Amino acid sequence: MKYDPSPCDTDELIDAMKWSKSRLSHHLTRMQKRGLIERKPLASEPSVLLVITTSER
Repeated sequence: MKYDPSPCDTDELIDAMKWSKSRLSHHLTRMQKRGLIERKPLASEPSVLLVITTSER
């Protein structure tokens, strides 16, 4: 998967990585605690979470 700094939703990541939703959620939580990503709801559809990389590392 090529690095793309633009936000993407978790369903896109699940499809690209071929991971289960549970596995991806676990890894995203760990990455968020380390300050590597942020998760924010999509304004037009709050049930969709966008994953955004941070510039901390």
